[in-house]
Amino acid sequence: PPPRSQLLRVIQAALDGVSAPRVVARALSQPAAASRLSSGPLHVIAIGKAAPAMATAFIASVPAPVRSALAIGTHPAAGM
Repeated sequence: PPPRSQLLRVIQAALDGVSAPRVVARALSQPAAASRLSSGPLHVIAIGKAAPAMATAFIASVPAPVRSALAIGTHPAAGM
């Protein structure tokens, strides 16, 4: 493949690697995390640049009910 195509694939892979849904899914796939989060209700607190996106992804993925959530970040996330 041409260098431009290769560069675009590398950039896309890097972006995919840090996407909130993928990071949360990876964390929730850990047995220790899954067992701790299997009962609820949960209260979610997230602070930082990616907090809204991470909180949104977590709430959509966690098996237990979420009673409350607070996300403080610099950019709003879709769905919040």
